[in-house]
Amino acid sequence: MKPSMKDIAREMHVSINAVSLALNNKPGVSAKMRGEIFECAQRMGYLQGKAKFQNIYAGKRIGLFVTQKNFTSRFYSRVISGIEQEAIKENYSILTRFLDNPEQWRADIKRDFFRGILIIGVAEEEMMKEIASYGIPVILVDEKCYSVQLDSVVTQNRIGTFDAVTYLQNQGYRTVGFFGDYAFSHSNRERFWGYMEALTRGLGSVSKAAQMAVDYSIVGEINDLIITRDVEAIECLIRQHEKHLPEAFQCANDESAATLNLALKNLGYRIPEDISLIGFDDSDVGTIVLPKLTTLHVQRKRMGMEALQRMVMRIQHENKLPVTEIALPVNLVIRDSTYKKR
Repeated sequence: MKPSMKDIAREMHVSINAVSLALNNKPGVSAKMRGEIFECAQRMGYLQGKAKFQNIYAGKRIGLFVTQKNFTSRFYSRVISGIEQEAIKENYSILTRFLDNPEQWRADIKRDFFRGILIIGVAEEEMMKEIASYGIPVILVDEKCYSVQLDSVVTQNRIGTFDAVTYLQNQGYRTVGFFGDYAFSHSNRERFWGYMEALTRGLGSVSKAAQMAVDYSIVGEINDLIITRDVEAIECLIRQHEKHLPEAFQCANDESAATLNLALKNLGYRIPEDISLIGFDDSDVGTIVLPKLTTLHVQRKRMGMEALQRMVMRIQHENKLPVTEIALPVNLVIRDSTYKKR
């Protein structure tokens, strides 16, 4: 027997009226609930052969493509919250698909599940290129694609670290290093180049800036050490650089700064008296660690809201808008991990 609305209501533990409102795209249920009801109806086979519901299902549905790791991160939880808030306002539902499971999202795209796709955080270049090839509107959030022109909503990473390192220089710091895996993401790369631009401006030459970066930075493939909070491994890196530790580190993000903070303290360094630290993102971890982190505030929720708004505009204009990068400003938040040296 074919499933009925009553069967869906029983499966979802909601009223038949709620199922009817959701499937007919009428007000009275939240965007989140509407998406869950459509998902259940699709799974149970209710939508099969019903073009009206299939069109509604695809026409008001945005795919949120993200890695499982980023889906649960402190940073992206706020971004996703902004997306969901705007989706409710615009009467769109959100369906999350993990980039780690390409078989599932490929099958869904081919079945016309999505009216548009938001890719959140780090994604492989070839994967972004493939997703864009299906002809569905795609917007990147905190990521960039270099092989295909796609809308993106990002942060002013370069300006942020430029301002932070300039602040340190104005406070009397003579040596500043960068701590983080600058090859991991476009955000980290931009933050490193902002650091380099500030050094160049402060020291008066590119060669002097490059030499300071080489002498006093701890970079390379250390992102996994940060994610796993491998403090002992970070301590080993610090020991290897002990002859060239700077007066301050500009860190790739708050997680990196927090891990470095703990490793330095384990080795007997005082923060900020011996070495000052600046993070990036203004995440919760920055106020949990002691001393509290000086950092750069990122408008994470607004990133999500801007991405959803841009997606709605692109859908309404049938994908004819010019490709746009929206770069949200950041601001320096002074806390206890830095101090004035003069």
